[in-house]
Amino acid sequence: MQDSVTRQSRFGLSAPVAAAAADRGFCSGKGKEQLGAAGYRVPEDVGLASTSLADCNCDCGVDQNSVEIGAVAMRTLAGLVHQNERGIPKHCRRILVEGRWIDGPSLPALVRA
Repeated sequence: MQDSVTRQSRFGLSAPVAAAAADRGFCSGKGKEQLGAAGYRVPEDVGLASTSLADCNCDCGVDQNSVEIGAVAMRTLAGLVHQNERGIPKHCRRILVEGRWIDGPSLPALVRA
């Protein structure tokens, strides 16, 4: 329980946060049920957020911006084909499409100091 108190003050939240990651069973809407069966209330005892809203049935978390990721990938591929580039590139390239945070009722309210 001491760890929960530490997390509360460090993040300024009134409850510790549990992130629903890539586990499809947890993300399919059963996350709240599983936490409830373990004796936790969302958001009173534990917050619930997803690392990818497109993959989970969650009301808050990160919107990965999948449509823009696909558009950038297609533009990049079209450019490589147009420039007649083939094979594995000598230098790795990374393209970042930023996601955005979506707030929702499964997270506790922020505690303002």
